[in-house]
Amino acid sequence: MDLIGTVVLIILVILGVLALIVLVLLALLLFAPFRVAGRGERWPDQRVTGHMLLHWLWRLVGFELIVDSTGQTFVLWLWRWAVWRKTEERGPELEPWERIAEGLEDLVKEIAEEEEEKEGDGLGWPLTWRETLAQRGILISIPREVLRAAIRILTGLRWERLRLRGRIGLGDPAATGILYGMYEAARYSWRWQPVDMRLVPEFMEPALWGEIEGAVRIWVWRIIWPVVQLAFSRPIWRLVWALIRGSWRKWRRGRRDKRKRRPAQRQQRETATAGS
Repeated sequence: MDLIGTVVLIILVILGVLALIVLVLLALLLFAPFRVAGRGERWPDQRVTGHMLLHWLWRLVGFELIVDSTGQTFVLWLWRWAVWRKTEERGPELEPWERIAEGLEDLVKEIAEEEEEKEGDGLGWPLTWRETLAQRGILISIPREVLRAAIRILTGLRWERLRLRGRIGLGDPAATGILYGMYEAARYSWRWQPVDMRLVPEFMEPALWGEIEGAVRIWVWRIIWPVVQLAFSRPIWRLVWALIRGSWRKWRRGRRDKRKRRPAQRQQRETATAGS
């Protein structure tokens, strides 16, 4: 019994130490600030370039991102040693609004096809992704939730310095107005901090270019609650579920089309073999 009791006691001590380590790490994650410093720029007809360094616990752990015209480099730092490095070449770069449209196009097509099946619906394809999402109420509800969460998150940031110059526009006056409203809310919430921001809205055509340079400290405990609220809000879950469903249907459609092409491909191979 003494041996069994000793073993049980050792196991409990080990579990207690592990639990204490987990609690200490969790406390550090919540209350030790992350520091992010960097600069970046993007001008018309040019690619994004910049440099960003994130570190934690007085530079004990760090992550560095370097982006230039040819590629991007990721570096993981442990104290002063680079323990991991990866370089990727940059492919053709889409405009930010083109990325949005490309990412939402499959979702919109699925929505439109579902609506077309309903009698007397009147919603047809093709429609722009903005029109379709607006008819489903997603475009209206998501910016509202994002704006509310963004204001709460922005108040939790502590800037050491920030300098921002540029123009913003999404090609749609309403969407540009929402984005510019977020910018004004951020500027108001940081009015007592060393922040110098000057953005010009472009309501009639897409525009997202300028330069930014700064350093900020982020406490996780200040921003975790608004992030959780945004992640579990109904509009976000509706969009995520629609994206998952659209991706699943696209994958099934691709497999079905692939099976349909197999007989024709087999016949072509047989014909080529017989001809040779």
